[in-house]
Amino acid sequence: METQVEIAIAKIKEIEFSIQPSASFNPKEGLGVALAIANVHDLRKEELDFQITMDFKNKASNQVVVHIKVSNIFFISAMKKFLTKEGNLDLPEDVMITMLSLSISHTRALLAKGTSGTIYEAQYFPIINPKEVARQVFNTNS
Repeated sequence: METQVEIAIAKIKEIEFSIQPSASFNPKEGLGVALAIANVHDLRKEELDFQITMDFKNKASNQVVVHIKVSNIFFISAMKKFLTKEGNLDLPEDVMITMLSLSISHTRALLAKGTSGTIYEAQYFPIINPKEVARQVFNTNS
């Protein structure tokens, strides 16, 4: 039996953004990407904050040329019923993947906005599979 979970996007906020022009950047080589995810829940507000950090590195120099950190806050109705005895949040896997997917998408949108008009404007940023990321972050088996 599937558990019904009511979620809503409460807030999207760019926490950090920096861009370093790179004289040695070759658009044909592309950029490497490093992704970090942190999540914190606030039981009182019934909110879960996915903080997505993406660092894009010049492949030639390994220098971080674009950095972004975005807070993606979700409201989760009746959050208390998803808490474990240890106080951890145990939401259904498909809900976590949905929130992670939305968070990555929001981050990519702010990244595109931030790089507009720069040498990185036409750069293709890699598509990230949220199921694969969820496996790594939440140790899921999907």
